Amino acid sequence: MAFESPMTNGLFTGEDKSVRFTIYQSGTTRAQIAAGTALIQDTASFALSWTVKKKATDDRAVIQKTTAAGGIAIVGVYNADPAINTQYPVATVTDDDLDGVIGGVLYRHELKRMDAGSETVLSYGDCVFGQAVHR
Repeated sequence: MAFESPMTNGLFTGEDKSVRFTIYQSGTTRAQIAAGTALIQDTASFALSWTVKKKATDDRAVIQKTTAAGGIAIVGVYNADPAINTQYPVATVTDDDLDGVIGGVLYRHELKRMDAGSETVLSYGDCVFGQAVHR
């Protein structure tokens, strides 16, 4: 189930960061997430790709991370209960990954499951990076 999830959470150019994603089970509603009753999806076996582009229709990605290349890791222990779950896909972003990124400019991001027969957009939306003074 894809949710629009803007990323404006303090990612700055010139930084090394970990970007954590929460993936909910299919059929989850925004109301369930807000109420804390949404069930978490076990992503331990997922092949994932996180892409950031200037425009969604661009051919070239500004940032591309995958589980296959080691840019995304599944960390923690799964539990469907969000209060107990510690499992999350985490994309590692380095300052070098952000060399071509301009702070304050609107980009688009997408987290996608890449397993054959199960390809699904899990999260997408606007992405704005802050501009660090020192790069």
